[in-house]
Amino acid sequence: MSDIPNLLAKTGKWHVNTAWLSQRAGHKCEYCGLDFFASVSSYKSFQIDHIVPVSKGGDPDSNDNKAVACKTCNVDLKSRWNPKDRCNSDDRNQLIEAVRSYIKERELFYLAEIQIMKKIVFG
Repeated sequence: MSDIPNLLAKTGKWHVNTAWLSQRAGHKCEYCGLDFFASVSSYKSFQIDHIVPVSKGGDPDSNDNKAVACKTCNVDLKSRWNPKDRCNSDDRNQLIEAVRSYIKERELFYLAEIQIMKKIVFG
């Protein structure tokens, strides 16, 4: 692994573990693929998500239970949803795939809602 996490931490803007998690994810949202360095709004949406929410028994300290996520995926779409409700595995990759699937479903739900609103606003 490169020294990038330590270099990011030296800026005073990142904790070394947060930088390591970001590097592991390729500096992209692990759910939707948003590149955090693509724009200011992307960069400012960077968050760490507990894949299995702590409130649902997820380990708050394990890096295996942490994913780099954008605010939209983490807060607006996933929130406290538990991927273990759909995925009968403790495998991190399978849990992330379950979250990705759930987020796609939520996006489709909101796209349908947007179409209704657009019809009202624009006719």
